[in-house]
Amino acid sequence: MRPVGVFATPSPVRPNPIAISLVEVGQVDAINGITAVRHIDVAEDCPILDIKPSYPNSDEVEGTRVPDWCSLWPASVEESVGFDRNSTMIM
Repeated sequence: MRPVGVFATPSPVRPNPIAISLVEVGQVDAINGITAVRHIDVAEDCPILDIKPSYPNSDEVEGTRVPDWCSLWPASVEESVGFDRNSTMIM
């Protein structure tokens, strides 16, 4: 197995618990300050610190590679709904 940097992993025990997730914004309740999001990849009850728009021309990187241990993961956020990442991780 090729080593990867700790920030390249989805581990909940990373040195800095701040992560980034690409999500679809669902319903927005401006009165109560609640924004519902879909397809988020975070631990339960994890706070959302910031929301920014996604721009395909600056947010996608061509030629990226993933470690062998996550090569079976879905290719998109939409495909990952219900996917159990733990089933493919080597502990």
